[in-house]
Amino acid sequence: FTTEIYAEYRASFDSAGASLLASVLMAAGMLILLAELRVRGHGRYQRLDRGARRAANRLELGWKRWPALLWLALQGAVTLLAPIATIAYWTLQPGADAVTPAEVSPQLLLSATAASLGLGLSAAALTTVLALPLGYLLARHPGRLAHLLERVVYLAQGVPGIVIALALVNLAIQWLKPLYQSAAMLALAYAIMFLPLALVSVRSALMQAESKLEELARSLGLNWWQALWRVVLPLAAPGLGAAASLVFVSVITELTATLLLAPIGTETLATQVWADTAALAFAAAAPYAAILIALSLFSTWLLMSCLGRGAVLGAQTQAWKSQETPPCRN
Repeated sequence: FTTEIYAEYRASFDSAGASLLASVLMAAGMLILLAELRVRGHGRYQRLDRGARRAANRLELGWKRWPALLWLALQGAVTLLAPIATIAYWTLQPGADAVTPAEVSPQLLLSATAASLGLGLSAAALTTVLALPLGYLLARHPGRLAHLLERVVYLAQGVPGIVIALALVNLAIQWLKPLYQSAAMLALAYAIMFLPLALVSVRSALMQAESKLEELARSLGLNWWQALWRVVLPLAAPGLGAAASLVFVSVITELTATLLLAPIGTETLATQVWADTAALAFAAAAPYAAILIALSLFSTWLLMSCLGRGAVLGAQTQAWKSQETPPCRN
């Protein structure tokens, strides 16, 4: 569907045919979302009483652990080692037919990195903040309206980025000309595209933050905003960090919306990789791709450090008891 939608726009800018294909994708996404809602149901993810925390049972795999380790190692080799090896190969080719790394402009490399970092961090912060109200509504006051809004947000995940980008292009040209090819319009595109990713983590984090602690804070004299800032958000901080990390990685690797909506003269790591590989300058694209992988690995490390063992096993209660202990620790 995505390639056909792209072909429709590229061949004749046929918005009718591309819109029809996008509608089919949205209908399929709606069916999947309805099935997910029936499977997930209305389960609760917070502890309702103090109870006793039991250790998880450890399942001994025996000889089966070796095939499992082999399969995981194969996945790691394919997803991580293969791209790194390819980038290293092109970087170390002194006589490559393509443009060599020595001809890559350090200024362009630095500016592309700075642009990717700026767009990624700003979009991650904006999208996470936008996901908070709906996530709180789903966690504390679930209902038909909340679930309807959730379904609408998730539908964006089933629409190709080119459809969202071109829709915003038409909107800007028709009604918001000053915002066309501006950082604000690009940030809006990122928020629409990656709000589903942030909402998943934000909703889960807020659902695991015990509502009775918030009620206790309210009973002690805090208003709603104070209870949210001093109790709920510290408990949900690991999930919020996970949401921001997911959005950051998605933004720095996004291409379609960036090409169509980025301000004139803005070059990111993703657009430079695309431009160099389109010109068969694989060696020139290698440094940009290497920085992309490094940023992705750092974001993953940060994500895992925040969502560590303490957050999984319920360190939220410890964060409530001691204001000096941050909920997200290395």
